[in-house]
Amino acid sequence: MFLELKNLDFYYNKKKKYILNNFTLSMKNRKTLSILGESGSGKSTILRLIAGLEKPSSGKIFIDQQIMNGGNTFIPPENRKVGMVFQDYALFPHMTVYENINFGINDLSKDIRKNKITKILKLVELQEFKDKYPHQLSGGQQQRTALARAIVIEPKILLLDEPFSNLDTNLKHNIRKKLNNIISKINITTIIVSHDKHDALTLADELIILKDGEIVQKGKPQNVISIPKTKYIKGIVN
Repeated sequence: MFLELKNLDFYYNKKKKYILNNFTLSMKNRKTLSILGESGSGKSTILRLIAGLEKPSSGKIFIDQQIMNGGNTFIPPENRKVGMVFQDYALFPHMTVYENINFGINDLSKDIRKNKITKILKLVELQEFKDKYPHQLSGGQQQRTALARAIVIEPKILLLDEPFSNLDTNLKHNIRKKLNNIISKINITTIIVSHDKHDALTLADELIILKDGEIVQKGKPQNVISIPKTKYIKGIVN
């Protein structure tokens, strides 16, 4: 498997209940997984653990057969080759689109950076907005800028945390199609955290439903949504 989470435990405070308890998940390379669940179910925590933004209380994380967490091993976020798009996009407001994308590859030569950014801008259809600042962009344009910044580093895994939550309902369908096209072109392992079944139906190869840090159903998105096993799952996918 390309990504493996083995027996992960995670809690913010030992006096509180586990966010994740003995959590195990594996993914093949170049597949897209969607994680659905209520707020507080542990969805975003999984992404933060994979990215190295949090440390598990116990358990192991492997990416491309290399251990990221486990025992005395901890690979810092900047060395994991993981790209993450946060729910609020986390763009630098004082930087242009070009500068935001450039931020993650600033150690490369100027010519290499220019070439990579030019290609990424074309991929996300933001060539004409490269000199704009985040406050001058629409929600969809901000999302694509954040996505461009995440993928310009050529990550092994792309993580998307509620990518459509800040978008107007009328825009979501069109933006989903654009994102699906981009993910298909870059062809990398992708995990999408969401609370909307349409994200899974449009973008994912596999869907898991999370409750209190545990997987309660998984399978092809259409199958899970068509045949929910419990009332909780039915409430999530309706």
